Formats: sequence, structure tokens, C-alpha cells
Amino acid sequence: MDPPWRGRPRDPRIDEAIIAATLAELAEHGYEGLSLVRVAELAGTSRQAVYRRHPGKPELVAAAVAAAAIHTAPPEPTGDWWADLAAALDHEAEVFMGSDAAAAVGPLLLRGDYDPLGMVARRQVLAPRRRRFRALLRRGIDEGEVRADLDVEVTVDLLLGALVARWQAGGRLPHTWPDRVLDALGPALVP
Repeated sequence: MDPPWRGRPRDPRIDEAIIAATLAELAEHGYEGLSLVRVAELAGTSRQAVYRRHPGKPELVAAAVAAAAIHTAPPEPTGDWWADLAAALDHEAEVFMGSDAAAAVGPLLLRGDYDPLGMVARRQVLAPRRRRFRALLRRGIDEGEVRADLDVEVTVDLLLGALVARWQAGGRLPHTWPDRVLDALGPALVP
């Protein structure tokens, strides 16, 4: 038998405000400069409310990364594989380069292999994207648009690596970026 509920139920608006404040703090100050006091102030709540939900900074940041893992629905397939690949690249560029969450989570992606926050960020942000691009490339192989002997993993690295490298270099992506990437990589993909 479950024990009876004690106290007030948690207000989901406070949960959301804490996550939003954490992402804002990460974007502005990075992990090392993130202050739970400032998170509480930005969220319009108390430090105790933050600690009731997240026992420390690592747990808070991991929760923020998981909640704001920049999950967005990829574009619907059109039936034109090349157009779908260009749309997927454009979508990821728009999400990654134009998102406050990406500004907060991006630096965590660059942390070492054994860093727990880096691992969470890679699992929550990069892994789903890698799966989508793997599936898209395999679809291209199945449809005869892409070489059957293509190294799918390396190609995923090149596609997403181009985006991460451009993000790390700073600045906005030109609207022609997906087409330019495909112009550069396309000859290596075709049968």
C-alpha cells in the first residue's frame, strides 16, 4: 500500500522554470559558473525548491539536458531522398544553431568521454540525431540513391561533425549550408 501523499503536490510550473533558468545559466556562465542561487532567483523560487527537486548541480544540469535535449520532430519524408537529407541537415542546423538549449548544452557535448555530464549530453542530444541520420542513409542505400558499400558511421560523423565544427567556430550558418555540405559529400555517396 502506498503511503498517503504528504504536503502540497509539486507545481509543474516551478519545475519548468527551474529547467529554463538552468539552461539560461548554462548558456551564460557554463557549468563551472552555474549558481543554484541564481537559478532559484531566475526561476522565481527558493533554493530549497531547487534542492528538493535536484540534490546538487550535476543532477540539476543532467535534468536540464535531458528535458531540453533539443527534441524536435524531424521533417516528414517527401519521397525524394536527396531532398529529405538536405531537409534533415537544414532542420538540425536550425535547431542546433538557433536554440538557447543548444547554446547551453553544446559545451557539455565537448566534455571528455568519462565526464558524466558530457555522457548525458551525448546520449540525450547526439545519439537520437545519429540514429536518425543512420536510418536516413540506410534508406538511401535501400532506394539505390546511395552506394551500397557506404560506411554509414563515418558518413554520420561527417554530416553531424560538420554541424558541430561550424557551431564551435561560432557565427550563423548561411541558408545554403545544407546544400554546400551535400555538394561536398554528395559525390562520395552516389553509386
